[in-house]
Amino acid sequence: MMKYLAFIFIFVSACFSKCVLVQDSSFDILSIEANDKFIAYNDKNFLYIKDLETAETIYKIELGGGDLLNVIKFYENNLFLSFKNGFIYKLNFNEAKKELLFQSNKNLELIYANKDKIIFILENSKLVVYDFINKIQKSLDINLHSKITKSKFYKDILYLACFDKNLYKINLKNLEKTHILRTLSNVTSIEILEDEPLLGLSNGQVFYKDKYFLISKASINALSVKNNQIIIGDSLSNLYIYDTNFKFIKKEKVGNDSLKFFAGKNAILWNSSIYKCLF
Repeated sequence: MMKYLAFIFIFVSACFSKCVLVQDSSFDILSIEANDKFIAYNDKNFLYIKDLETAETIYKIELGGGDLLNVIKFYENNLFLSFKNGFIYKLNFNEAKKELLFQSNKNLELIYANKDKIIFILENSKLVVYDFINKIQKSLDINLHSKITKSKFYKDILYLACFDKNLYKINLKNLEKTHILRTLSNVTSIEILEDEPLLGLSNGQVFYKDKYFLISKASINALSVKNNQIIIGDSLSNLYIYDTNFKFIKKEKVGNDSLKFFAGKNAILWNSSIYKCLF
């Protein structure tokens, strides 16, 4: 009888324990980015590039003042690095080649990068689209009057959430800015569901199509949409899964720190722990 009970317990545990620790770390990260294959993050001293499948370190690069590095973006095998002191670099980590793309004497923050363009914010007041191949620059005075806290690029639309709870969209084809709404709480994550913005909020709610859904008592820091499911992570490392009609499917505890975001099948925590999950 005890053997059967033990088997049932192991089976149930296997069914419900869907996240497995791949990497654990004792230090907090300052900036982080990942795609389906790689993760890059930095502490005050080093930039790390790792294989997401194995957590093996591919590169460890000394920064010499890593607190200035504020944004990391992936595009294919290139890593784009944005520094608070006005520099943007492109790093091809297959060739270990670094290239300076843009330099300014103003504070800037990188929003998006691809094979030939970077989009960034200067002094929280000007949006710049820079073609670094042809050296062509376009800009828009956005004058948001509040710090940008979250951004999301989707189909030539840039969504910007500000600390004053306002959400804007900018059409990058014509550089037209539109105010969308002011949320009940600060936006802490942005994803896209059926071509509409899906917002995670600091009060534990998710906003979608004029409706608020209470998910957690903690801030919603991570959102992902895949396989007709909404995957949600909060600042207490809880992972929630809902269907796209916001019907609850399950909840799971992942690690012991704030869930930062999801990358592929991985849940990334603020202390740089990586959990491989079966969503």
